[in-house]
Amino acid sequence: MDQPPPALVKYWSTRSLRARGWTDSLIRLLLIGPDKYAANPYFWKNGGRMKLWNLDRVLEAEADSRFQLFQIQRARRKEAAQNRRLATHE
Repeated sequence: MDQPPPALVKYWSTRSLRARGWTDSLIRLLLIGPDKYAANPYFWKNGGRMKLWNLDRVLEAEADSRFQLFQIQRARRKEAAQNRRLATHE
């Protein structure tokens, strides 16, 4: 998914955060609560409001060592799972 240039974006949705490697638990841990709520353009009639996080706050949290450690651990888990999958097919 292509994201607009950062100069045009002030807030990111949960979907955008997930595309950048965030999980719900990581969002709760590092970003705590959203900075803003907006009407959901996809489910405008019955949908809940979208949670939005300020771009600067997200980038600051991504520079946090806890976020970076989580990404490293995630990559290791993914690699280990792939190795196990390959080992069972040999």
